[in-house]
Amino acid sequence: MKRNIVQHRITKKYILIGLLNLTVFSALNSVDVKQVKDNKVEVKSFKLGEPLDFTIGSHAVYADKTNFQFFGFYFASDQKKKGNEFAVAFSRRGIDNIIPMALAKVTLNLKKDQDNPLTGAKINLFGLISNYPIVVKSGEDNVIYIFNEIKGQLSELELLSTPTLKDSQEKVSAEIIQIATADNGALAGSGIFAAVKNHKNQPFGAQGSGIAFVVIEDKTVDVRFIDECKKGCEKESTKKQIVRQVRVTNADPKDVTIKIEQKNKDDKNSNSKANTEQKIKIDQKIKENKAAPFTGEINAIQINNSAEIISDIIDMHWDESLARLYIALQVRSNSKQNSGARAVVSCRVVNGKLYFDSIVSTSALSGNDQIVGTSNASDVVSILKVRTMHTSTLLSYLILVGGNGSSGDVSNQLYALPLVNKKNEKNGPNKKVNLAFDKTHGTLAKYNQDPQAYFNRNFFTGRAFVTPAKSPSDLLTINDAAAKIGNGPVPLDSGKKIKDMFVISDSVFVTIADDYSSTTQPGVFYSQPIFDDLGRIISWTNWQRFATDNKIFGGAFDIWSGQFWYLTNSGSTGANVLNRTDWQRNEKSNFQNTVNLAFKDIGGMQGLFDISKNTQGFNNFSALIATGFKQIALIETGKIKSGIFRPATFNNPRIATSNVGRYPTGDANVAIIKGGILDEINNIITADIASNALNNNHWIVVGGTDGIAILANNNGNGWQQSINSLNDMPARFFCH
Repeated sequence: MKRNIVQHRITKKYILIGLLNLTVFSALNSVDVKQVKDNKVEVKSFKLGEPLDFTIGSHAVYADKTNFQFFGFYFASDQKKKGNEFAVAFSRRGIDNIIPMALAKVTLNLKKDQDNPLTGAKINLFGLISNYPIVVKSGEDNVIYIFNEIKGQLSELELLSTPTLKDSQEKVSAEIIQIATADNGALAGSGIFAAVKNHKNQPFGAQGSGIAFVVIEDKTVDVRFIDECKKGCEKESTKKQIVRQVRVTNADPKDVTIKIEQKNKDDKNSNSKANTEQKIKIDQKIKENKAAPFTGEINAIQINNSAEIISDIIDMHWDESLARLYIALQVRSNSKQNSGARAVVSCRVVNGKLYFDSIVSTSALSGNDQIVGTSNASDVVSILKVRTMHTSTLLSYLILVGGNGSSGDVSNQLYALPLVNKKNEKNGPNKKVNLAFDKTHGTLAKYNQDPQAYFNRNFFTGRAFVTPAKSPSDLLTINDAAAKIGNGPVPLDSGKKIKDMFVISDSVFVTIADDYSSTTQPGVFYSQPIFDDLGRIISWTNWQRFATDNKIFGGAFDIWSGQFWYLTNSGSTGANVLNRTDWQRNEKSNFQNTVNLAFKDIGGMQGLFDISKNTQGFNNFSALIATGFKQIALIETGKIKSGIFRPATFNNPRIATSNVGRYPTGDANVAIIKGGILDEINNIITADIASNALNNNHWIVVGGTDGIAILANNNGNGWQQSINSLNDMPARFFCH
């Protein structure tokens, strides 16, 4: 028998623990939690769509980017509830159950069969590295828990915890106010960024505030064993074992000595910066567990005089492709003349140190309308959320909620700004660019530059903005169409907050969880960019509803299955239901039956086009245009009811049909047009609304395999007043 006598090593700096097999979740279909109540064993379980007995706070999504085989939606409790083993939980593609991950017993920091500190806890902050939850719980506000090993049917859990994180003055921080995770980034490795208050629990931004960095590393160590013989003899042996190391670095760049030597490979006496080799020497005697100082005095925030961080509400986002952390803030510039401030900071990671760079140079800021900063004294800039987008045209953009003004004034505004991306410069003229030391990589780019195209042996490999913004004319402002996502504010009252914002490919999604009003619509909305011939964003589509008019507290889209996951509520003011859309035939759906009946005998539907309520010619009225063989159908999907725009329910479909190519008469919310010239264009595959703003004319235009047709009157004019419903469409219209 072999007995492990030195399984792990624990010091103040390190926690070593075995790695897990990432495939264990593939076997999970359901987990029942057994609880003892009144000496009886009760089995507790939850399914998708069922109300939980607690409210949900933060959530995160893990999607397998390699082969799309796994998609999981993870969430954490926003409420302290004794014995709640769903305080951390998830569900995944292919199952209908919610899986608890805060089981009562756990291996905690190598000690088996310990009470789980997360069971029943209120979770303040939540994130993922791969599919491992990262948690900060209420009551231990300066400690991060990391899920490590999960065996079998989640019957065995292993948790790691960091030591209490220290502030930038090397004293125990009072609270972690935000986290972001870096999942095996090219430069940073796997790690956790944590924004920490100082030891006095003063507002974030006071002296001592900082950003801490936790490194998670996998290393091979020697583990000693004793072989026990049958006769009682013992023989010691050593084996290699992969272990996991959690380390809180000293993230302060001032606490390290870096020496950079530059040599030109071709000419030792040359002063050229090209083809340089950089050698780094680091002082290894520096103590660990120290945050990098982060106040309004750092150069990345202040302009000429120290600025003020005016809120503890910050956001952080790690971009793996750019290898940059983006930190969004609410700031006020100094009252002294020539002062200014920036509300977004770019952060580089070099050997566990955090270097904060200006998101844009001071010379590029002028006035208070350039979204990320101001050059005016005593002005406020509020960036509430930050994400990134890498478009299908291969250009990078910073996606922001907020802008110039107080948070209450800009909470419903979203902007997109181009970013410098030098990742492909290895194939460009500057082949030795070092992204770890490049202060402009990942910062705001000159918006109207021609992107740099990259080729490898005459094969196109990518494009990027490479010139940073240096003057005011290089930056987009709050008035530029290229910057305004959704072409204006989301349908949310000023002062209320977007619950969630996420980016999928070329789409920006937001979720709203406030009550209906004349200017607020709960649900999920999205906007997409419109590109020019060089692949640059020149404008955005209007906000369009994506799914449901329920209050939505968070969401995610599974691009592999086409399913949408979302958090909503039932009998609760906060989120307490996790739902997922599924593809199915709903024979009881009035909408589906209406559309199916209209097209089932002519080869089915050829196209379906969403016309939003913001379309010219529509007055707070939305519709779908369905197309098929020699036929189209206009379907009313929403309009004003009692002063509030609401989606249609289709409980009472009213269908009017024309067989002669004219718009049908009669009270209807579904108008079917066939015959006439539509017979000549055969398979109709596309449709849209065309408008002439000069004379206020609007037409429905459809295209088929044998031509196009427009819906207009005898003179070729369209309707000239914005319509409020399908019944307002002029009946004399026919297809030309």
